Amino acid sequence: MNDYFNRQSATQIKLLRDAYALRHKGWNNHEKQALFLAYTETLKGETIDKNKFDAVASYWGNDARMKAWDYSKNRSGFSLAPNKMMAHAAITKKSMQNSAPANEMVNFIEQHRQEMMRRMYADRLSNI
Repeated sequence: MNDYFNRQSATQIKLLRDAYALRHKGWNNHEKQALFLAYTETLKGETIDKNKFDAVASYWGNDARMKAWDYSKNRSGFSLAPNKMMAHAAITKKSMQNSAPANEMVNFIEQHRQEMMRRMYADRLSNI
């Protein structure tokens, strides 16, 4: 049994994306019917009803949902995986300079390094 919402081949994804683009034309459209028949041929003997085909096409073809997800290749085809790349706004805000709080912490440590080392190793130094 095919897991329609998790794994699809590259050809099936293309057919589903094309079918999603034709979703407003309805089932009387010959192009959508041809896409449905081509998709059922890729299922290797399995059948799918048109309501499930519409659901799968909207799942794989919706670009708004795809912005947070990306295709991941696995041994049985492709599956959707969360997109872990940074958002465009976060990319543009990055710079080569370190952030101020991190610099403040480094400056504090550098200023108090000797005192901190004396406290950490006070018991060892007293035995010498």
